[in-house]
Amino acid sequence: MPYKGITGKLTILDGAAARTADGYQGTPVAYISNWSVEETRDVVEITQLGEKSKEILPSLLYWSASAEGAADFSDGAQQALRKAMTEGTPVNVRFYLDSETYLDGTAYVTAFSVNISAEDKGGVSISLTGSGELKLTPTVGGGASDTGATEQHGI
Repeated sequence: MPYKGITGKLTILDGAAARTADGYQGTPVAYISNWSVEETRDVVEITQLGEKSKEILPSLLYWSASAEGAADFSDGAQQALRKAMTEGTPVNVRFYLDSETYLDGTAYVTAFSVNISAEDKGGVSISLTGSGELKLTPTVGGGASDTGATEQHGI
């Protein structure tokens, strides 16, 4: 089933909140209108002298993400993301496709931009770089209990 924007959201871990059964209680980041997560794999070239074509092997995985929306600094989550960027501290993030399907991991906020114009609302743009694995839940090919097929990506 295709996912729709109405079921998506972005949350960050709120240490003061009660935990869910899986140990995570995230605070939604208010007014986010879109987010994007990109997973990338490095490759290592192993071409031998005299070969006409490159030969490569897969190497490390890493991920990055971005989110955009309306700026609202009365929202504690937007403030927390900006503070994490200025202080260089990691944040735990969860990107929901729907209530049961999400990507989560730990990331550093690498950019936090605010913009405003005369004819539009104030906007915020947030860039994150993952540190460690990015997990997909539920797992590929099954429900959340199928831990053997969980997609895990690490640096």
